[in-house]
Amino acid sequence: MTDFGDADPEDGYDVNDPPEVRYRVLLLWVASVALEHARGDHDHVRVLARIQQARWAAGVLLANLSARRARIVAALQEWLDDLLEDEGD
Repeated sequence: MTDFGDADPEDGYDVNDPPEVRYRVLLLWVASVALEHARGDHDHVRVLARIQQARWAAGVLLANLSARRARIVAALQEWLDDLLEDEGD
């Protein structure tokens, strides 16, 4: 089961968790990476990796969500794409 006490939300992401748990972890993950990206002194490679991992996790999760939540995750994927573009990759 996911450990929400981890320093990075993705460290607690477990593909064996129920979709609702993974959905909530993904929300924290995207918020966390967006905040890190906004810092002027962030580690470029780390942020790129976090964004790409979140995109993967969102894609895997999409098939297991209600239509409403799937739309939210799709919007998060678009936001992650914007972050990726802003990051310069």
